[in-house]
Amino acid sequence: MKNKRDNYFGIYINDKIPNSEGKENKYYGNIELDFKGKAFIIEKDKNDIEEIKEELESGKKYKKNGRHIIKFINESDEIYYINIKIRKLLLLWLFLFAFLIILGSILFFNNNKNTPNSNQVIEECVSFDMELKGMKYVFDINYENENFASVKLTNKVSGKEFIYPGSSGSFYIVVSTKNGNKDMYYQMQVKEETNKPKNLKFIVNDKIYNSAKELSESINGEILKNSEKTLKIDWFWDYETKDDASDTLNGENIENYRFLMTMIGTEGG
Repeated sequence: MKNKRDNYFGIYINDKIPNSEGKENKYYGNIELDFKGKAFIIEKDKNDIEEIKEELESGKKYKKNGRHIIKFINESDEIYYINIKIRKLLLLWLFLFAFLIILGSILFFNNNKNTPNSNQVIEECVSFDMELKGMKYVFDINYENENFASVKLTNKVSGKEFIYPGSSGSFYIVVSTKNGNKDMYYQMQVKEETNKPKNLKFIVNDKIYNSAKELSESINGEILKNSEKTLKIDWFWDYETKDDASDTLNGENIENYRFLMTMIGTEGG
């Protein structure tokens, strides 16, 4: 049973009413929201202008470490700002470490089982960080691999492949030299980009690109041998402000929008 106090204004976080008077609400591991109305994660610039980063869903868990601002609009159209901070479960790490030591000691003295791979267990513990990465495309560039991957955008709010005007998301390119022994230069290549909505654009380091082909011309660099580099590509689909028919037409063709992408590697100097 949830704790219903007199100061309830329409939202619970982890079954408790959060403070909305500027005081920071601290949580560990993840949060679960239960609300009636609308809620968003926002950012404010130095002029206090708001930018919506993500719309939140009631009943869903969120695992995003760091400080965030939640803008909540209840059923009475009252607006509240909730400052939150989500920390990693450090105590879980300590418990896991102690558990592995005890388990290893038991197995050592019994001498009848192999010691478990502690790295694998720890990776499972921090898997929620990996959930934030979304779609990943991994390329080993040591042998000038020209195999193309088919990229299909995924809406970060719903987590589904269906995207629409007003939606946005991200995908990641992982460039690897772990199977080689030389420093390398890498260059992104794109082909067969068709049926792209007019207002769908890509962002890297705050620079906007109008197509995947245009984006690929700026995705290049050097990577050291036996290493890995992750490149984040953001995208957004703006509304057509002057012509609703254009949005409608783009929406009908969006299921056919894909492009082929690869990373070409050449030997570094």
